[in-house]
Amino acid sequence: MTRAIDLSPAAVIIAVMVGGTLAGVTGALLALPVAAMVKIAVEQYLISTRLDKVREDAATSSLPRRRRGRSRPLP
Repeated sequence: MTRAIDLSPAAVIIAVMVGGTLAGVTGALLALPVAAMVKIAVEQYLISTRLDKVREDAATSSLPRRRRGRSRPLP
């Protein structure tokens, strides 16, 4: 089941139990798609946050930039 929706078995069990408790059979059926969407949203938020931090660090970095083009020949 982890291959189809990319959730751990524990997350699947918890999602179905919570969905079933909150909305009965309909909630249990919709629990996995909702859990998968929440996982994707959280991953995308974390990835975008990390990318923003890396871009910010790169913009304020004092390291010299690499030269493009041919390098000097070796002696």
